[in-house]
Amino acid sequence: MGKAQNSNAEHFQQWCFQETAKLERKRKELEREEKLLEQEKSLLNMKLDILKEEYRKLADEKEQFKREKQYHAWEEQKREQKKERKTYESESTLTMKPELFFRGVGNELMLKKRYKDLIKIYHPDNVAGDTRTVQEINKEYEKMKQLFL
Repeated sequence: MGKAQNSNAEHFQQWCFQETAKLERKRKELEREEKLLEQEKSLLNMKLDILKEEYRKLADEKEQFKREKQYHAWEEQKREQKKERKTYESESTLTMKPELFFRGVGNELMLKKRYKDLIKIYHPDNVAGDTRTVQEINKEYEKMKQLFL
């Protein structure tokens, strides 16, 4: 029986050794997997940080785009108002026919008086002044002056 027990003891020791080796391999494998998981976790955290930063940049760009869009809309509105104002001014100037400036003038003295009054009103230095209108007044005045000579 001594041999059988000895054989069983050796067999048990061999089994224990093999199991210990298996456990050691499993432990090392688990450690490697833990390391890999930690690396993956670290990598994912880095990616998450990058995504958060990119999302913040995108939100900033969106806000900047919104502000630029509002600015361009404001600029366009300003241009439109200026265009409308110019159109209105040119239409109002065009509706004043030059021959109407001196309508009813019967002599040279009345012509000069009307001319002075019109220049006072439409002179470009005045608030309501208009260079084009003054030019039209001057042209018509010269024509009318010729009639009274």
